[in-house]
Amino acid sequence: MHEEEVHQDTPQQYHKTPVLGDIIVIFLLSSFLLVVFGSLLQELHLLLGLLMSELLFVVAPPLLYTLRYKYDVSYTFHIAPIRFKTVWITVVTTGAAFVLVGVVALLQQLVLPQSQDYQELWEQVLKRFHQIPFPITFTLVAILPGVCEELFFRGFLLRGIRGK
Repeated sequence: MHEEEVHQDTPQQYHKTPVLGDIIVIFLLSSFLLVVFGSLLQELHLLLGLLMSELLFVVAPPLLYTLRYKYDVSYTFHIAPIRFKTVWITVVTTGAAFVLVGVVALLQQLVLPQSQDYQELWEQVLKRFHQIPFPITFTLVAILPGVCEELFFRGFLLRGIRGK
């Protein structure tokens, strides 16, 4: 009887990762924070807002929850060494996808041309990006969101779904 009470009071001791219900709550919290506050931060300062959004609203909630309840971080976030073959396949696939996206965007422009308002807005966004050195922009727009979202979705969220 006593062992059952301990198990009910501290379920985290019996799991390497949070259970599905906890993961869903953290997902909803992160989504809310990202949509509501992430957009506000990015409007105040585009790249700094993006950095803060990814770290505070995508990575921080599941990481803090995992640390708070002493779950196995590397298991929960599916952190493992990257093999060279994986890197090579990623580079080749990314290059092919880049070309494919360019072709699809061109076809889309032919079928559904952009409005003048949209083009002007896009030019304003590009001007803001061109004011910042390319390595910083690339890191904040391509690398950081990829890493943060992989940790959250393929790591934290998918691990919880697989556990169920």
